[in-house]
Amino acid sequence: MIRETEINRHVRFWFNYSEDMKTASQHGAETAWRTLAADLAIFSATSRNALVEPRPELLAASISCMKGHSSGVSGALLLPEGKGVLSWSDDGTLRTWDMDGSECSTFKGHSGSVSGALLLPDGKGLLSWSNDGTLRTWNLDGTERRIFKGHSGSVSGALLLPDGKGVLSWGQDGTLRTWNLDGRGIDCWICPTGPISEVLLATNDLLVVMSQEHVHILKQWAFKLFSN
Repeated sequence: MIRETEINRHVRFWFNYSEDMKTASQHGAETAWRTLAADLAIFSATSRNALVEPRPELLAASISCMKGHSSGVSGALLLPEGKGVLSWSDDGTLRTWDMDGSECSTFKGHSGSVSGALLLPDGKGLLSWSNDGTLRTWNLDGTERRIFKGHSGSVSGALLLPDGKGVLSWGQDGTLRTWNLDGRGIDCWICPTGPISEVLLATNDLLVVMSQEHVHILKQWAFKLFSN
C-alpha cells in the first residue's frame, strides 16, 4: 500500500516480470492497468492523497516515464496499432508520446483542464472535451480541426454516436447535446435535475442519464438521432 501526496504530472510504462508482488507503484492514485502485450502494462493517474493498490499478482518496473505536463495527468489512451500514447491534463493540453517516452505532439487550445478524449472513427484524429465548455477535434499531429461551442459550463463527457458520424456530449450545464463531426450542433436536451455526470448508451434508442441523485432513462431519445 503506497500513499503519495504530490500531484503526479507524468505518464509511466511498466513491465511485468513477476507474480509475487503484493503491491507496487511508483506513480499515484486511481491507478488503472491495461495490457499492451503479453507482458507489458500501462497505467497513468493523478495523485491526490489516495491509496494505490494495483493488481497483487503483478510486479512492475518502470521502463519509461513521459514528462511534459505541468499539472496533474487526468487520463491516457493508446493510439491506433499501439504506436504511442495520448495523455491529457489539468494543464489544458493533450500530448502524444512514443513508447520510449519521447514527446511527439502537444495539443494546445483548451483554456481549462482537459476532462477526456477519444479517437475518431477515421483513426487519424481525436476528440477532446474540457472544463472550458468546449469540445475540440484534432489531427494527430496536434493541429486543431474544429471547436464545438454550446455548453455553458464544464463538459463532463462525450461519446460517438452509433453511426460514427456524430458526437453526444453532456455537462455541468445540465444539457445533452448532439453534434456533427464538423462541430455543428444538432440538438439539445435539458435535464430537469441539473448537472449531468455520466451517460450510458444502452442501445441505439436508449440512454441512461445520471444527474446528481437521479437516473433518467430516455427512450427513443429526447432529441433527434442522425438520420444518415
